[in-house]
Amino acid sequence: MASSQDFATTSAANEDFTRYIYPHPQDYITRLPDELKLNVTQRLSIGDLGRLAQTSRLFYDFITPILYTRDNRDKYPRAIFWAASVDPDKVPNKNILAVLDFSIEYGGNPNAMYVSAGPLPFRATPLHLAAASGKLGVVKKLLRNRADPNALGKGFLYNMEQSLDHGAFDPGSINILHILASQHEREHTDATGLSYFSKYRNLINVPVPRGEAPLSIALRHRNLELIRDIVMNGGDIEGVSELGTTPLIQAITCFYKERTTAIRKAYMELIRYLVEDCNAHVGKHPNDRVYPTPLTCAVTGFGKALQFPWKDAVEDICSIITLLLKRGANINEQSNDQYTALNVL
Repeated sequence: MASSQDFATTSAANEDFTRYIYPHPQDYITRLPDELKLNVTQRLSIGDLGRLAQTSRLFYDFITPILYTRDNRDKYPRAIFWAASVDPDKVPNKNILAVLDFSIEYGGNPNAMYVSAGPLPFRATPLHLAAASGKLGVVKKLLRNRADPNALGKGFLYNMEQSLDHGAFDPGSINILHILASQHEREHTDATGLSYFSKYRNLINVPVPRGEAPLSIALRHRNLELIRDIVMNGGDIEGVSELGTTPLIQAITCFYKERTTAIRKAYMELIRYLVEDCNAHVGKHPNDRVYPTPLTCAVTGFGKALQFPWKDAVEDICSIITLLLKRGANINEQSNDQYTALNVL
């Protein structure tokens, strides 16, 4: 009679250990030969394939390539669209990136154009959708897989919780530099460490529909490193937005509207950088759409200081005025709206 040890060894040798990796009990379809399983999968819809893949690890491995390959052959592939547009607050980032990896691995097109005729028409690539929903990881992965950063889209910001700085209902298009300039994470280099602002410097001054170029967008985040990167790669420090502001006037305006010392200090550093290092124009702008001069803009801050008093308010504004005067600003010069600094006071 066999010993209990021999019985245990024989039982282990005959045991089907693969059943332990299945999330559900093994089904009869799993036991079919591969050619029959392939025949079954070819008859199922993409939705049914996805459900079948969840029945066992074996089917998951068997069906995944088929599922994504078939999906990518459709006119509007679902997987890459889902990864680009899903709400990042509702789905873990690792799951989103896993789906994107599978989609690209099995033939997904990062430049596929998704089009809808209504009721809210839009045109968008996965890059547009990922950017509009604030998924920087997806944006970077799409770019690494040759997504076109200059692709034009339209109307894709409707009903999306986007992290971009322009209005939610702007009907126009964006590119990757607008996206990176508006991101709070401020990671603006590719996998090799090359700045995207250097890589795509031909787009450096292209504005979004409201008229703001990446430099103007980045100024709102008061990130000196990011702004230096943009300026070094050709950002126009005298560029005029649709609102009639230059980067220097925008920085001064942001300075006197802020109430916290830390933020005002950051804007003061930006103002000094634009004036001292970039030689920003401190007098009347040749474009008559720019109503104030930097000096009249700074003087306007005295009224804000009285309305929202903060520590050393007058001293802070005086330091900006002194800086502008040292760089050649004329206290008697009239702005494009016919005011001098004294008139503003």
